[in-house]
Amino acid sequence: MIHLIREAEGEPDGALILNHGRGTDEHDLHGLLDALDPERRLVGVTPGAPLTDIPPGGRHWYAVPRVGYPDPETFQSGHDLLTSFLDHLLESRGIAWERTVIGGFSMGAVMSYAVGLGPERPSPAGIVALSGFVPTVEAGTRSSGPDRGSRC
Repeated sequence: MIHLIREAEGEPDGALILNHGRGTDEHDLHGLLDALDPERRLVGVTPGAPLTDIPPGGRHWYAVPRVGYPDPETFQSGHDLLTSFLDHLLESRGIAWERTVIGGFSMGAVMSYAVGLGPERPSPAGIVALSGFVPTVEAGTRSSGPDRGSRC
């Protein structure tokens, strides 16, 4: 997965992950890492969303057929890619989710909620959601309830 890393000064106390919004990329929120963690106590990560062929351009975490209701297939694919990447990255650095703050703007906030609050997911230390919402995912995805769509 495309991403940027901002290393901590010395041994990291944890991690700060910021997911960009619709139509931008991994560079968009990278500057906030120093603003939110000026002492560089945390390793900072800004992943880039996987979809690049959706208008109006830039990167997207999922397709949006209707605001508040991500396309189940692209949402699940983006969610699986992001969780796999982050789980591996944190494990390889010896950082537990309990010492990790995940956040984002707009579509990145939606992904942060899904990663941090999803069923069978480890709980992060915190979620910073800027201008986002808890997504509703239709039945048939792993994040939905048995008889209808549910919120992650």
